[in-house]
Amino acid sequence: MNLTEFQKLLDAYGPHPTDWTGEQRQNVVRLLEASEPARLALKDALALDQALSQLAPVVSEERLEALVNRVVRMAPPREAQSVVPDYARRLFVPPKSFGKGFASAFAASCFLIGVAIGSSVELTDVTTPATATTSTTASSSIWPACPLVQQRG
Repeated sequence: MNLTEFQKLLDAYGPHPTDWTGEQRQNVVRLLEASEPARLALKDALALDQALSQLAPVVSEERLEALVNRVVRMAPPREAQSVVPDYARRLFVPPKSFGKGFASAFAASCFLIGVAIGSSVELTDVTTPATATTSTTASSSIWPACPLVQQRG
């Protein structure tokens, strides 16, 4: 590390070694041992840091809280924003003009589709003794709680 890099380090992170990385601290120690201008730069940075810390106004917690509350009250109210993107809302949310009738019709159509799919499944292999012996193990693993499907053994 040279004097210019050290000065940049002081400007960026301040004069306190705890604010520097471990590698930077090691390099600074070597530089400070070898360079008088580096020691003077560190001394000046420490003096500046101390002077600035004494100039900082002391604000009580009550005044700070009052300021924050005043700023929050002055801020314009924000409108609630939906987390669903517009394109998804157009695809999945029906318009308000459909009303409750649309929801009822949608639920009924889902029910009828489920009945149609369920009625298309044949359960004849469970009741037929010739095929029941070969298919009950597969059927019982699919529908273990169904009373029509029993394992024969």
